[in-house]
Parts: sequence; C-alpha cells; structure tokens
Amino acid sequence: MNGIKKSGRGNKKLVYCTIRLKGGQKLDKAIVLLEKNLIKHAFTEGHELLNIQGAKIQYHEIGFKGSLTTLDLFGRCILVPLT
Repeated sequence: MNGIKKSGRGNKKLVYCTIRLKGGQKLDKAIVLLEKNLIKHAFTEGHELLNIQGAKIQYHEIGFKGSLTTLDLFGRCILVPLT
C-alpha cells in the first residue's frame, strides 16, 4: 500500500473481476491469461501500474508511424511492460 500512498494526487483505480469459465477451461490458466492481458491493456491506455510489492512496473516506450487508422487506435507510442 506504500506505493499507492506515495503516488501523489490523482485518481487511483483497483481493477477486479469475476471469471466465468466455459466448459473445459481451467481456472488457474484463465487467471494467468486474464491478469497478463489486463496489464497489457492498462499499459496501452497509458496507466501507471504497481506490482504486488508496490513498486512501479518498468516498461519500454515504443514509438512508431502508421496510417491514420493506426494512429486513432494506438497513438504514436505503445508502452510495453518489461518481462
């Protein structure tokens, strides 16, 4: 919680969900996939994220050029978490 306390002013969000499995899906695998993709989505939206220890998650900022459609979807850069 120290990472949240030290983050300064502004909005803070806690993301949680309920997982609905389809037949044959395994909960442990679904949780891992969901978490990875929620993190990727948050980075593409430009949100600053903290890991479970409260430290900021490090990322690469990748700039690129593209068509107007690409720019509308992604802007001029994408943030990608270091793995």
